[in-house]
Amino acid sequence: MTIESWLLLSVLGLSIVAFASDRVGIDIISVSALLALTVTGVIPASDAFAGFASPAVITVAAVFVISQAVVDSGIAVTLGRWMVTASNASAQRFLILLMVTVALMSAVMNNIGAVAIMMPAVVTGARMLKQSPSKFLMPLAFASLIGGNLTLIGTPPNLLGSALLAESGLAPFEMLDFLPTGVLILVGGVVFMGLVGARFVPVRVAAGDIVEDFEATEFIGEFHVSASSPLIDVPLHALDLSAKHGLSILQVDRLGAASIQGDFVLKADDVVLVEGSDESLSKAETLGLVSHGLRHASKQGITLEGYSLMQVVLKARTALTGSSLKDVAFREKYGVSVVAIRHANLLQLTRIRDVLLAAGDTLLLDGPESNLEQFRNNREFIVLESQALPIVTHRRLTILILGVTLLTIVSGLFPAAVGMSLGAVAMVICKCVQPQRIYESIDWPIVVLIGAFLPIGAALETTGTARVLTEQLLQWIGTPTPHAMLALLFVITAVLTNVISNTAATVLIVPLAIDLAFKLNVSPHPFAMGTIMAASTSFLTPIAHQVNVLVMSAGGYKFTDYFRAGIWLNIIVFAIAILAIPMIWPF
Repeated sequence: MTIESWLLLSVLGLSIVAFASDRVGIDIISVSALLALTVTGVIPASDAFAGFASPAVITVAAVFVISQAVVDSGIAVTLGRWMVTASNASAQRFLILLMVTVALMSAVMNNIGAVAIMMPAVVTGARMLKQSPSKFLMPLAFASLIGGNLTLIGTPPNLLGSALLAESGLAPFEMLDFLPTGVLILVGGVVFMGLVGARFVPVRVAAGDIVEDFEATEFIGEFHVSASSPLIDVPLHALDLSAKHGLSILQVDRLGAASIQGDFVLKADDVVLVEGSDESLSKAETLGLVSHGLRHASKQGITLEGYSLMQVVLKARTALTGSSLKDVAFREKYGVSVVAIRHANLLQLTRIRDVLLAAGDTLLLDGPESNLEQFRNNREFIVLESQALPIVTHRRLTILILGVTLLTIVSGLFPAAVGMSLGAVAMVICKCVQPQRIYESIDWPIVVLIGAFLPIGAALETTGTARVLTEQLLQWIGTPTPHAMLALLFVITAVLTNVISNTAATVLIVPLAIDLAFKLNVSPHPFAMGTIMAASTSFLTPIAHQVNVLVMSAGGYKFTDYFRAGIWLNIIVFAIAILAIPMIWPF
């Protein structure tokens, strides 16, 4: 191999390690890799940023905007209500309707957004059916991944793989080219999960209301502040009761339904609700807090009028991840108290203010109902309850614009990039999505990754690296049949996509798949299709895809739970893809 090939493989190897470590953003990794290869001359400086002009980048950005319009329209709320009604008290029917619904949504919008807006309906539906949300949240995530392979715009790897075909001088995939294989995989996945797969999904969260979801060992007590209490006239943030005494003041009767701010000071004769362990509450009298004799298990029994509880899930890539409640002054910022945090299957009830928040964490909030309402439209949280429809919605107009957009692309009137861009602009003009939310709605790390890695994918071809790697692979395994090579590419991609992002896996394997097809003198399209389909089989670990992380805490899943259910789904998808792709896309 040439020096350029060694440099390219070295940078890619380091990128894979960085992707897998999940310590640095995927956008930073991808741009760093691009610049490293440009500085070393592997990629010409004139071509370094050519990937950002690719139609794939524009299409992905437009899909995110349209997805936001679907969220804001309240369509998901309507679908959630329909699923609960149509299931007719059958958990199995609810599971099937759920998987089909979110898969169809993921076919035309970002799958992370589809999962985020369906999670509240799933949790509410599970409670109505007296079932654990754990039984449905993992299938929800899996169905969104499967549904992304129904159309060209369903998921970024589809667009990226198609763009890589075009850069190799081959015909790119069209809007519905994924549909035949995607439908077969969807049917297989739904049948498996509906009949057998659900048995492999563990019950980690109790079936019931918020109290039962958080099996709390903390208690809430009602206390009277004595005139001799050392807590009087000292700002709450200065008292630091949580760290020093394991106590948290949730409500003060003098405030009524108003929120407690960090600079709030207690006065003599205040009546307060305090949370802590039984031992901590027993020692509260040393702080001048006189018990009223009312003590209940946390999250039940005592509350002031106008206060309520709410479960929220922290979304991925928000400013709160990696920070503690103390760091972000959570109570001061939002006017509510966090009384419990669940990260994966671990419940945190003590020293909550010091816990470092992570994407997918479930927070149990206690506070004035007026303050809790702000979380329904907060882009950093998902409220885990069925939400009311927005006061002003544009559901019909959103559906009309989305339908026309897809029709223009399917009919060939416009390519995907132009059609989706027109649809996104129409959504903004018609106020289906607010202008200030356009840039917020786009998952910029994904957009940057695609723009940065397209030149790297092209470099695999121009430097001859892909050719050398394919020759080495063929020398190692001999000359396999096209079916065997398709299976091998699928397995390699499926393993890789559970370690790094599916977009990165696509850009690494598709160029090799194309070169292997040329070496075997067969069509590259079935190999490319198999690679792209495999890139969405992110079922084995929670870190394989953001949707898995999103449902992990709310479902209370352990790391190994995904493998138990996901490995069988991987096998099902593999079998269907290997059999169906050659029939639909002949070698």
